[in-house]
Amino acid sequence: MTYDSTNTFVNNTGQAVGGLHIEYNTSGIWQVDQNPATFGSVQTDYISQVNLSSGTVAAGGSVQIFVSNWNQVPIRNIRKWWWTDGSGILVGQTHNGCRNPDCTSP
Repeated sequence: MTYDSTNTFVNNTGQAVGGLHIEYNTSGIWQVDQNPATFGSVQTDYISQVNLSSGTVAAGGSVQIFVSNWNQVPIRNIRKWWWTDGSGILVGQTHNGCRNPDCTSP
């Protein structure tokens, strides 16, 4: 069983984005790291969602997100994810799942 997940999210929206929303298929207390350190605000709901904002990923750019579940609940996969403008408004489309480790598209 794995209690962590590393995925690279590629911005293929055609424009710069200011945030990223990720929903995992499990709950827990999340430790979230980024490479490069892109987003200044990281919020989790301790259920399944991670919201990152206060940063910029250029069109065609990417950010690698590493999450670890401190409750040691296995991380099965990503249920949904999407780019935002940084205030929560959708940029592009909602993606259902992703191919590991590259989350360019499901």
